[in-house]
Amino acid sequence: MAFNFSTLVGMKNPGLRTLSGSLNKAKDLSSRFCRRPFERLEIHQYLHGFCCCPSWLPTYGGCLEDMELMELWNSPTMQDIRRSIHDGSFDYCDHQQCPFIQNNSLPLKSEIDDYLESIIKNQQTVLPTPPNEMALCYDYSCNLSCPSCRTEKTGLKKGPEYDKRMKITKDLIALLQQYSPDFYIRLLFSGGGDPFASPIFMYLLKNLDPQWCPQIRITLLTNGTLLSRSTWERLGPVTELIDSVSVSVDAATPEVYSQVRKGGSWQHLLRNLSFLASLRKMKKLRTLSLNFVVQQMNYRDIPDFIQMAQDLKYVDEVFFSLVTNWGTWSDEEFAQQSIWNENHPEFTQFLEVLKSPLLESPKVFLGNLKSYRERALASRDHRPGEASPPTT
Repeated sequence: MAFNFSTLVGMKNPGLRTLSGSLNKAKDLSSRFCRRPFERLEIHQYLHGFCCCPSWLPTYGGCLEDMELMELWNSPTMQDIRRSIHDGSFDYCDHQQCPFIQNNSLPLKSEIDDYLESIIKNQQTVLPTPPNEMALCYDYSCNLSCPSCRTEKTGLKKGPEYDKRMKITKDLIALLQQYSPDFYIRLLFSGGGDPFASPIFMYLLKNLDPQWCPQIRITLLTNGTLLSRSTWERLGPVTELIDSVSVSVDAATPEVYSQVRKGGSWQHLLRNLSFLASLRKMKKLRTLSLNFVVQQMNYRDIPDFIQMAQDLKYVDEVFFSLVTNWGTWSDEEFAQQSIWNENHPEFTQFLEVLKSPLLESPKVFLGNLKSYRERALASRDHRPGEASPPTT
């Protein structure tokens, strides 16, 4: 049975099962600000619109089948979410799951000095302009079947659901033609699958022309296995708009990769990563990042993963996050993968891995792994006879 997104959409507290350890405490965010609800729209399965990753902020603001984009963008729910950012409660956010909250990397309101400064000052919740960042996650087609994501490969190539999403894609192209010449916008895709396994997203790529949309910039979210040199060359002029690539890898060895990336070729991936690094070297990409979703199957690869990124030389960021159960695991299976839980039999070994000095690299973004790194360092520095370090 393939991954069913219906357990997520339509609920403020959806069926995402998480096992946050005692280190992930809610933060005081009264002086902090998050830009995402004011700048970002994510379109997910069933065409529901979110203003953030649904596992971090699981409430959607509306559906594009029922309303126009700007109506969704300023829906009552979207306004309430923005209000929660203004008042510092962040009520709609999962404080434990959000890597920016847990990493203490949300900016202070007093640090915001661009156009959002007046929005903060006036507590504004209705926005007159469209989102300048859109994450297109409405096609979950993928060439891999990773255990943390789905139980089988998913492909949408024909039928009513394909037709519906292709219409949305064509409508989006028409919308971009209307406002992109004068309005900067970033497109990110695909957060739910792989863009190169999706005929819908490939159609979008091949129909974005730098001649009429010079203000568009594209971030590709991919597993990297299909993004080869030949694929890049076949994309044609749209590569002028692609300035950022984020590759989800989750491993540093072929043995671990075969467990967490079902259907992927480690050798093909390494070859494609080298090609992407060469694009970054030539400054044809502005950023290249590698992602690692931490779970029991792969946590021992964390230091080697950072070393792999360093060996590529042109990787800008190594992004870590704790795995979320998207419905592919039972509670018992997810408990086995939740290596960060203090009751996990390998929790001590997990902390030992996090003591590696490689994690000190400024290119490493620990996200919701940060408090565990701090715990690991505190235990390393603890001397016999002293009181035990705090666990908060």
